[in-house]
Amino acid sequence: MPIVAFTFGSVGDIIAVVQLLDQVRRALCDSTGSSAEYQALIRDLDVFADILDAVEHAFHTPVYKPAGRGGVPPTVANAHRQALQTSFELLCDVEGRIGRYKACLKRGGSGSMMRDSWRKVGWALFKKAELQDLRRRVMDQVEVMHILLSLQSRWESAEHKDTLANVDRSVKDLPV
Repeated sequence: MPIVAFTFGSVGDIIAVVQLLDQVRRALCDSTGSSAEYQALIRDLDVFADILDAVEHAFHTPVYKPAGRGGVPPTVANAHRQALQTSFELLCDVEGRIGRYKACLKRGGSGSMMRDSWRKVGWALFKKAELQDLRRRVMDQVEVMHILLSLQSRWESAEHKDTLANVDRSVKDLPV
């Protein structure tokens, strides 16, 4: 499974992360007889995908901006870029960790029943703690994305409040 290129500064940032997330999720779903932790990781990745979509919409949807007002504050934009980079690195880590087991865990296996059996045993015995750690890290990133959405919403609310105050002043200045 090829890893997509990743650069900063465009809508492509989130698209690259979502594409990698989709690749990881498909690899996880290809396995049969997977453990509860494995299935929980798949569900967490689905939540992660939904949150990334929400963040993409919040940060890249054009909003009315009165003259003289810029976009999102630079600190929020920097946090957004950092969160995307961390998400990308986390998903690369997930992909790397499942890569060695992918052929053995998928339907039909790798073609070697003995190897597949040992890999499945190894996965079940030694990967449980890793899966729990990966789930925790994915959910930590989901939490970061929630915070970013809250900051974006708060910033937009302040912008709307300022705009409404300006409209109110303009209306009061109209001759009656």
